[in-house]
Order: sequence, then C-alpha cells, then structure tokens
Amino acid sequence: MIKQLKTLVLATTVGVSVVSCSKEPTACFTLDSETINVGESVVCDGSCSENVQQWKYTCDSDDAVYSGGINEPYETITFNAAGTFTITLEVENGNKLGETTRTITVQ
Repeated sequence: MIKQLKTLVLATTVGVSVVSCSKEPTACFTLDSETINVGESVVCDGSCSENVQQWKYTCDSDDAVYSGGINEPYETITFNAAGTFTITLEVENGNKLGETTRTITVQ
C-alpha cells in the first residue's frame, strides 16, 4: 500500500512538471504580396508559426484597416496610404512570447 502511494505521488509530480514545461512559440508569417497599390489589401498567413495559442498582427500605418478574425493565424490588412510599412506578428503561448516582422510597400 505504501509503495503504491509513493508511486502515485511520483507520477503526479512528474505529470505536473511535464505540463508546466511548454515550448517557446515561434512567430512566422508570409505575405501574399510585398508590393500593393493604395486601397488594396495584403493577406498575412501565420500558419507556419509553431507552439502558438494567440496571434496578433500590428502595423505602423495609421491608415491600415484590419479585417481578419481575432486571434487567428490569418489577417487581411487594407492600406489607404502610400509608403513602406512594417507588419508585426506577435505570438503567445502562455507567458512566453515570439515576434517577427515583414515589410510591405504601398504605391
């Protein structure tokens, strides 16, 4: 009985350790085009990211309009001003974060 109890305690402790050790998220995304015209959209595809629970896209353009879903690997961004802009994908897995960027030119 005591041996079985020790085995149960050991198994429970090991199980907790395994659950608390999650892998670092890796941010990765592609753009369907790196150059577009004003008023056009670009599709961001973050499905190549690994170990991710949450996705968030941001852009340094004040005129960008986001039309993708919330917390999804895909995002469509429409640009209403010309310039060169940086799109950032931030990913999260619990308290661990990952980030990557891509540049787009809007003519």
